[in-house]
Amino acid sequence: HPASIAAGMAVYRARAAVANLLGAPGASSVAFTNNATIALNIAIDGLLAPGQRALTTAASHNSVLRPLFRLRDTADCSVDIAPITADAELLKHKPALVAVTHASNLTGDVYDVACMCAMAHEVGAKFVLDAAQTAGSYPLNMTEIGADVVCFTGHKSLLGPQGTGGLCVACGIEIAPLLEGG
Repeated sequence: HPASIAAGMAVYRARAAVANLLGAPGASSVAFTNNATIALNIAIDGLLAPGQRALTTAASHNSVLRPLFRLRDTADCSVDIAPITADAELLKHKPALVAVTHASNLTGDVYDVACMCAMAHEVGAKFVLDAAQTAGSYPLNMTEIGADVVCFTGHKSLLGPQGTGGLCVACGIEIAPLLEGG
């Protein structure tokens, strides 16, 4: 019916706007969630298989650290924490996933995530970017950076309401579902 079609088109236009803002491949690569925490959980849980290794930095938010530590404790995953930037020395352990923040929520420092992403891809790791602090306020193009997944919140610089966020997924990246049912 017309109201349902109008609502669906509004969501599509919002996805297209986010894709354009963050340099995602297109509207179909954007999924909305309740916040960046849920988006990060979806990305981390869906990309890091049991027994694999992950790398993050000391600047990471608990939205990155807690899912990684849970997988360390429940799925035999290894988690390395580099001091602030993705340390090349820790990459020798060949992590399957590198998850980092674009900017610190404590200090405001902005990190060279393009360099970190390139280093991650050199060892075959997927790269997840926590852009909760920067999406909408700092230039960010996931395609140029090479990020596999970018997670964002809506209530900060995107000027949306509380309880909004999502993730952008690069072409060819498959994320295992966090929830199932129907």
